[in-house]
Amino acid sequence: MASEAVAAADSVELAQLQRDAETFKRVHPLEYYRRFLSQQLRPDGRGLERFRDTSLSINPLATAHASALAKIGQTSVLCGIKAELAVPSLQTPGWGFVVTNVTFPPMCSASSRLGPPSEQAQALSRLMHGLVVGKQAASSTATAPSVPAPTTPLKSQSAQAGMAESNPADAGARGIVDLNELCITRGELCWCLYVDAVCLDDAGNSTDAALLAIVGALHALVLPAVTLDAASGKPGFNPSGNSTQLTLPATPFAATFSLFDGNAFTLADPTAEEEAMQSGAVTIVADVSSENPTLWTVHKPGGTPLSATALRQCISQAVERIKTLDALLQAELASQSTAME
Repeated sequence: MASEAVAAADSVELAQLQRDAETFKRVHPLEYYRRFLSQQLRPDGRGLERFRDTSLSINPLATAHASALAKIGQTSVLCGIKAELAVPSLQTPGWGFVVTNVTFPPMCSASSRLGPPSEQAQALSRLMHGLVVGKQAASSTATAPSVPAPTTPLKSQSAQAGMAESNPADAGARGIVDLNELCITRGELCWCLYVDAVCLDDAGNSTDAALLAIVGALHALVLPAVTLDAASGKPGFNPSGNSTQLTLPATPFAATFSLFDGNAFTLADPTAEEEAMQSGAVTIVADVSSENPTLWTVHKPGGTPLSATALRQCISQAVERIKTLDALLQAELASQSTAME
């Protein structure tokens, strides 16, 4: 009886402590986080450099030419790709088109609303489009901007972090998709890819999840054979013809870090709660598919300036994270290939 009484008392005390902690968190959220971070720990139990569990599923949609579902913790992004026939523009007769869009429907988070695309959705769509087509966008009729070119100091920072010395702007110049690959008949017929990424659950770090889903879907894309109708002369799909696997010149991934309390703490893979309190954020995009990892871009949308030491640390962590994502993609593609045999 005595032991049961002690256990009951401990349970009551624990419940009271939990209520006190929740109250303190609501009243002083920043101080609540500081006390955890000062111990190199986060409220969800992760260390400052730890990323959440990540998964990738290839072709979960039967209604798209290719699709992928990426999950990072509770954050989920579904990407579907539709391929349609089009006529090349006069300025770029040897190129096809890519239209990239990222949406945040009301169901994904409490802050999402019906209506025009949010600032977050527009910014992420521009970033993803720039990564998909690279500098090709500047010469084509695409409206989205190309990948922002990092400044010269980033070159030395990337070298110190073990990345390739090549110019990061040149590394992503062509983008993930080579628009020449989408040309069927120069000046007459090409492919237009509609790359639509939908955030199903925005629990933080939607940038990394969106790029993972887009890259996964692009790697799974198989373009159907095209034939000309003998009577009308109009092009159409030929189900019995030889389909074509899209060849991708690069496979970049992203690793995002949140800056907390100025530059005092750098948190890998921030949750939505951490993003709400961050003083800044930085996303490292790199390609590790070749022997030497290559930095594509460093995306920092305002906020607290990032010190050189913090940048080197983020790039170093990003390389290891992106290697993990690349291995995850290759394993999923191998699994898909085995299942189709």
